[in-house]
Amino acid sequence: MTVWVLWFAAISTAGGLRVETGTPAALCPDIGEVRRAVRDRLNVEGEGEWLASYDLVHRPSADAGDVVRIELRDPAGRVRLQRDLPRSGESCVALAQAVALLLESFFRHPADPPAARSTAATAAAPASAPVVIAAAPAPQPALGWGPAVDVMGAWAAGPSSPGVALDVWYGGRSASSWAAGIGGVWLAKEQTIGIEYGTGQGTGTVRSALLRGWVARRLRLAPAAEILVGPELVLAVDRMETSGVPLGMSNHREAFGGGARASARLRLAPRVALSLVTALDYTPRALAPEFQLVDQGRDLYPSPEVRLFVGLGLGLALFP
Repeated sequence: MTVWVLWFAAISTAGGLRVETGTPAALCPDIGEVRRAVRDRLNVEGEGEWLASYDLVHRPSADAGDVVRIELRDPAGRVRLQRDLPRSGESCVALAQAVALLLESFFRHPADPPAARSTAATAAAPASAPVVIAAAPAPQPALGWGPAVDVMGAWAAGPSSPGVALDVWYGGRSASSWAAGIGGVWLAKEQTIGIEYGTGQGTGTVRSALLRGWVARRLRLAPAAEILVGPELVLAVDRMETSGVPLGMSNHREAFGGGARASARLRLAPRVALSLVTALDYTPRALAPEFQLVDQGRDLYPSPEVRLFVGLGLGLALFP
């Protein structure tokens, strides 16, 4: 019985690829998931055992964040492959597939020299020199993800007024993802108009607010900066109150429209960003009700058709 056990152990270690991790408590990527992904992609045969190992490395001072460090050794113990994969913004399953794909690429072309070395330099290098597979850098993850809130001081034109804006939105964690949100703008300045009737004159005051719904494409420009560009829908709400006008009363109206929105975000801290938002919208006057006095056929305060918005403030994301 002992002879058969020793024979089976010898056959089991005669060749192949073994996958291990130096940080099993990190759980992402899971060692079982990595082994399944490697087993699904490649089968290594030959004398001796190859060893692939990976570790989760924390780099708090680096802009790119944590990495998964991969190392491949041949049966003689020589390092044949070294590579860091970005951890931030990737799922555990995606990381496991990336490790398997990297190993598959090496065994498919194990004799390829590194791209950065010339043919002459490669020919002069000793046979035991490690081979490093060059690959394109992974795309940067989005600048913060999950629920987020932006609070901004704003200026609007159409009508012209300072204001306060609040955006609540959600952004994905992958690179170049989409984001969507809703927001409100409260204009601080009231618009005052003169109302003539018969032999007298009264006044009307109009206060406005805007509600917005938008989607945007997130484009990473630098490790700490991104822009969001996309369309939006807008609902403008005007409320008029009159004074000194017989039978005068308060009323409100809604104007619908749409336009384009662009914002730039600069990260100041892991979850805090400086946000600059601009939007240009068109609200057709023909679709908006009119403010009229009884027995008068004119609009006291025509609804603005072109509306411009600029906001600057701080944004807080739930996850960095």
